[in-house]
Amino acid sequence: MLRIVPVASPDEAVSLRLEGQVRGPWVEELRRSCAQVLAMGRGLILDMTDVSFMDLDGVALFRSLSDYNVTLLHCSLFVGEQLKGGEMMRTISSAGSVSRGEAENLSDTRTTGVPPARKEDSMVGERGGAERPCADLTEQELVQRLQAGDAEAFDTLFRQHFPKVYRQALHLVGTAAEAEEVVQEVFLAVYEKAHTFRGASAFTTWLYRLTANAALSRLRRRTRRQEVALDDYLPQFREDGHHLVRPVVDWSADVEQCLANAQMQQLLWKAIELLQPLDKAVLVLSDFEDLPNRDIGEVLGLTVLAVKARLHRARLFLRGQLAVALGHSPA
Repeated sequence: MLRIVPVASPDEAVSLRLEGQVRGPWVEELRRSCAQVLAMGRGLILDMTDVSFMDLDGVALFRSLSDYNVTLLHCSLFVGEQLKGGEMMRTISSAGSVSRGEAENLSDTRTTGVPPARKEDSMVGERGGAERPCADLTEQELVQRLQAGDAEAFDTLFRQHFPKVYRQALHLVGTAAEAEEVVQEVFLAVYEKAHTFRGASAFTTWLYRLTANAALSRLRRRTRRQEVALDDYLPQFREDGHHLVRPVVDWSADVEQCLANAQMQQLLWKAIELLQPLDKAVLVLSDFEDLPNRDIGEVLGLTVLAVKARLHRARLFLRGQLAVALGHSPA
């Protein structure tokens, strides 16, 4: 539900305070309210302090308002990131955390000197006692708060985990734009499906699973490129067990030097892109995210033996691709 409450404004602009969730049919109601104000030629101020959630239709609406005299105040971290289109993700994806200054930067979007809305200093529990701030809670406690509808707990979980989710998505889909869309899908799913999380596995494992599923869906929808026969880049053996191609050249000592070269890095990523989506996901989670095989199996729904087999095959394929690039036989 979304409440649209008119509030006093210091100038001729119309100020509305939004309370609740900008989603579903409420997006259209908000669109009509905004259109009525803008049709009068007046500025519009939207106080987002109490907006706890926004779906993709809501994001599209607010982005469309950027062409008009509309000011958004006090967006939450997640909503602010949605509206900014992932700029902060690209900035801090390697840092792994959000600084206080970055968080404050996201709290206001296109502000024009309007006084900030007052926020309560603390949350009050059902028995009247002040609850601990979300920053002091364990992950399990944050998830429990989120399941009870606590928007602040959601923002805290988002702040803690989105750099890792973005990095994982980027490694899987390969482009910043798609990675940002995957992150939005994942955290929208976290907000909407938090009640389905039973704690049978770690919250981070569930988060990895959501990210992998969203990324794999995109990879599988892509137009299929020309198929590459993986066997052509895997070691070939004779009946007696010896390598088919002799002598076998040990080029491994050249790898570090070659990988420092931008051209070789590009070749490596092209080779990774040639892997089947599931093999690519296994490789990324193992070699880029350092997940143990058991966790990879939980994330992707594979047995540990299947994870080991796919990982071994993927590594051999990449080794063969690099060997050919260095002028050697893939075998």
